[in-house]
Amino acid sequence: MKKLLIFILVFISSQSLFPQKKNSEYIKNFFIIGGDIATAPAHFDNHDFVNLGLTAAITAGAFLADNTVKEFAGRNHSSFNDGMFSIDKYAIEFAVISIGGIGGYGLAANDYKAKELGLKLAEAVFYSEVLGEVIKVAAGRSRPFTGKGHSDFNPLSFADEKNSFPSGHTILAFSFATVMAAENDNIIWKVGWYTLAAVMSGARIYHDMHWISDVAMGACIGYFIGDFTVNHYTNKKMNTSNYSLSFRVNI
Repeated sequence: MKKLLIFILVFISSQSLFPQKKNSEYIKNFFIIGGDIATAPAHFDNHDFVNLGLTAAITAGAFLADNTVKEFAGRNHSSFNDGMFSIDKYAIEFAVISIGGIGGYGLAANDYKAKELGLKLAEAVFYSEVLGEVIKVAAGRSRPFTGKGHSDFNPLSFADEKNSFPSGHTILAFSFATVMAAENDNIIWKVGWYTLAAVMSGARIYHDMHWISDVAMGACIGYFIGDFTVNHYTNKKMNTSNYSLSFRVNI
């Protein structure tokens, strides 16, 4: 239910970003990106298959470390870590408020760049979370706190305790961070956003809500959907009057 809420709130927030005279175009572009994400596998090239292979390899490697990392996290609880990893309690609220706030500022100040950024964030977060929820239900993996082990899968399960794979908070963190990181070439800016995303991901392991392989897959989904959104032609054309309708799938 909480994940459904983020879908609804993020989408509603995104609507406030559309200039009144261009509502239909912007809303159309929002859904074009969703359609292209859904059909992207049909257009994969060698580069895309390499990325897919790397994602599978990273997730498989993390799967082998699931129990070790769970035990490590369990042995390292402290007041400092409790405070640092409380970040995951506010992830959804942060995303919705940030998207609405950035878009609202853009409208109030007539700042086109801010409106554009808010729209890209809404697209990346919305579609990456939708994809994540579909995989969660399809996989039906038990969360660590259930004590059923990292190999317990119950396909087509809607129960929250069986929706561990992949980590939704990690997807949210990395899709958001990828869009934000693309806004500035400063290395400190980029590292800062990805570090924040990494801490969010670590919090889910620390709180025994996810295995590290859940987090690994979530990070890949968030990154690739965020990158796809930033480089999609509907967003690229907002920055120039001359644009091509052709585009390369980079997911």
